[in-house]
Amino acid sequence: MPAAAPSCFNVAMIQGYSPTSQHSVRFDLGPGPAYEVDFSGPQCETIDWSHQIAVSTQAGSLLCTGNGTDQGNIAFRDPIVPYGTTCHIDAVRVVPTN
Repeated sequence: MPAAAPSCFNVAMIQGYSPTSQHSVRFDLGPGPAYEVDFSGPQCETIDWSHQIAVSTQAGSLLCTGNGTDQGNIAFRDPIVPYGTTCHIDAVRVVPTN
């Protein structure tokens, strides 16, 4: 059986986010599926989710389901690091709907 085609979303469509674990965040896009993203990097466990984050991608403005550290980054302000911290996106998956 062939692998399913990746599902992608434009990061500009992110309307909200919430942490799902110390190294994962759920992105809500409004109508349609939500996506969960795994991330890693130094200081990434210290994200203050009450502040804004920035999501950047390597492929235009799309993040697609699958694994790969070259997809993009999540940046956030960090009181320890003057210029903020960048976490690497390791995996993206669609959150199943109930």
